[in-house]
Amino acid sequence: MINCKIIGVNNMNVGVSRRYVHKKAFLVIVIVIIASMILVVFLYSLPLLIMTERLRVGQFQFDGLGYGVKVFDSGGNDLAHPYLRVPSQVSTSPTHVLFSIWHAEGTKLDSLTLVFSSDGIFSLALIAPEGFPWPRTDFHETSDGRGVILDIPDLKLQGEGTVTLEFFLQLASDHLDLNIRVEFSLHKKPPFSFTRYTADASLNVAVERLE
Repeated sequence: MINCKIIGVNNMNVGVSRRYVHKKAFLVIVIVIIASMILVVFLYSLPLLIMTERLRVGQFQFDGLGYGVKVFDSGGNDLAHPYLRVPSQVSTSPTHVLFSIWHAEGTKLDSLTLVFSSDGIFSLALIAPEGFPWPRTDFHETSDGRGVILDIPDLKLQGEGTVTLEFFLQLASDHLDLNIRVEFSLHKKPPFSFTRYTADASLNVAVERLE
C-alpha cells in the first residue's frame, strides 16, 4: 500500500510562500530606504536649484501725494509697486511718513529692507504695524550713524498681501536731503517656482521744516 504524505507537500508550499513574502517585504524596505535617501539629497540641494532674477525697476513717479514705482520681471510682467509718501514740507512736530508695497496675485513677499539716510540730522520712529502676527523686525541705526535701517528678513504671513508701514519723521534742521532705499525679494507661488526675485529702488526727497 502506498502512503502519500500530502501534509508534507502543504508544508513545502507554505515554506515557499513565506520565503516569497519575506523577499517581497525586504524589497519594499530597500525601495523605501533608497527613496528616502533621494528625497534627503533633493531637499539639501534644493537651494542650489533655485535661480535668482534681478527685477527691472522703473523711475519713481509723483502722483500728487507720494512717489510710486513699478517693478517688472524679464518677461515684462508687473510684479510689485513700492510706494512712499514723504511730505516736502514739515512742521516742528513729528510728521507722518508712509511706505507700502503691493505685489501681484500669485506672488509672496519674502523679505523687506528700508534704509533712510541723510547728511543732515533727523529722527525716525516706527509706528507699531497693524495686523497679527508680525515677524521679527530689526530697526536700528546705520553703522555710520547717518541713517536708520528697518530689516524684515522673513515676512512670513504678512508677505501674502500688501505690506504697509508707517513712521514719524522729525527734522533737527531747516532742510533735509533724505535718501530712502527699498530692497525686497519675492517668489511666485506653487505649483512650481524655482526663481527668487530681488529688486532695489532708491528715492531722494528734499524736506523743509516750517516754523
